[in-house]
Amino acid sequence: MPFKSMDDIIAGHKGKPVYDDLLTKSIPHIQSTLRKQDEKKKITVKQMKALVKLEKEGKNRKSMLRWLRECIGREEIVGEYYLDYMATVGIYKSAMQKYIRRGHAEKAVRAAKALRDMQPSSLTRRLKVIIPEDVYTCMNLYQYVDEHPLEVAYTLAMSKKDGHCCRAFNEIKDTKAFERITDLVYFKDHWKDGDLSRVISTMFAVVRKEDGLAAIGRVFDEPIGKQKAARAVMDELLNNSKVDIDLTLVALLRMLRDGYEDTALMEDDFIEAVEPMYIDEVDWFAYDMHTFPGRIVMNLLAKDHHIKSGAVSWSWWFGEASRRIPEADPPDEYKKFIGVREKSFQIKWKKMREDAIEKVFYVCRELFKLKVPEKE
Repeated sequence: MPFKSMDDIIAGHKGKPVYDDLLTKSIPHIQSTLRKQDEKKKITVKQMKALVKLEKEGKNRKSMLRWLRECIGREEIVGEYYLDYMATVGIYKSAMQKYIRRGHAEKAVRAAKALRDMQPSSLTRRLKVIIPEDVYTCMNLYQYVDEHPLEVAYTLAMSKKDGHCCRAFNEIKDTKAFERITDLVYFKDHWKDGDLSRVISTMFAVVRKEDGLAAIGRVFDEPIGKQKAARAVMDELLNNSKVDIDLTLVALLRMLRDGYEDTALMEDDFIEAVEPMYIDEVDWFAYDMHTFPGRIVMNLLAKDHHIKSGAVSWSWWFGEASRRIPEADPPDEYKKFIGVREKSFQIKWKKMREDAIEKVFYVCRELFKLKVPEKE
């Protein structure tokens, strides 16, 4: 039965809503149909809520529901390119991490403030990801994240970056030893005190390629339970299922092995003084493949450069998104894990970088109507 009017959608035909026919269509087709209808006769919030109910009773597609709810919030049918609440949260998360990696302390704090105002839990979760990924020497800051997230963001941005735990971890995680570790890690609810040491020591052995017993001996030499940094991380691992357990353990391990001094939480008057970052102030490099506009750019690059989107994603990551300024030199035992794979993707990115930047500006400005600042 053809789609006729919103009255048909609400009233139905012989007990069956006409919208049921649209459920068999693609989401872009449904959106296009409703936009055309809205041009003729404005669709009311009541009607849109009825569409949400029908969608839930039909296919219950998350992206379709998000679009309909955005329409309800704005009280109008929105276009194909729009930023809803969660997409905006994703942009601020990406922006904060990029600013921290590049040492832009004030911008990092402003992005963190915007994220805090929108979704505080996303701010604290992302900071707990950034620490082991980008600044492992600040592991002790775990204990301050929940209470002082803005100061933690500032301290991370001001600290020397080290992403080698993350980079080496990505290369070793397919080994048999890793599978044995994850068997223990993912049953963490049944851990005993000894299991915790075994997980740490086994992960240590994987990174170092050493005998497990020797690694265990070294870990037991460290009074783990008495070290504030280690204890803060362990408490988080045991109580927060959303933390990247494996990577966090690798970072903790390296910190224990190398010796460390607790990083002092930095404070500055400007942290409270600065305003949250407006979405139009987010720099182009924050719109990577982890954001909605960035995914559109990624697909455009894949098409224009005749490579798979996955290859674009890795090239973008190694060539741009993972840039850490300044970054420490990799330790000797990690050098064999990193280099060749990264360089091949960096070469690909170098060839498409200017095109990528141009596409980011086009997609953000023309499709999403964002006033992205000019390239640095």
